[in-house]
Amino acid sequence: MNHREAEMATAIDALDNDVDDKLSEFVTIAPPRNPSQVYSIRIPVDKLEALRVHAERLGTKPSVLIRQWALEKLEPSISDHYLLTRKVTPEEIGKALTALEAEWGLDAQALA
Repeated sequence: MNHREAEMATAIDALDNDVDDKLSEFVTIAPPRNPSQVYSIRIPVDKLEALRVHAERLGTKPSVLIRQWALEKLEPSISDHYLLTRKVTPEEIGKALTALEAEWGLDAQALA
């Protein structure tokens, strides 16, 4: 590398560092609030037009409609799993029984 090329390389490095310093003052990258992942799905060709028409009627894109359908289908499974796997405290059971007694007009002591 000759003297001129060395000067140019030094100038470019200085410029890059200067630009990076200035950008870091203005650009902050925040993590996404709701991270997501892209999945590729296969839709039978003979169903694509119906999907497009349905999405258009709803004023949305087919990809948005597919995502909504998938999440709607998944939500009950998530809720059921949560209800079946979470631990219930004795206090929560007591509160639920008290609420049921009041709602149904029962006296738990008289029933015991």
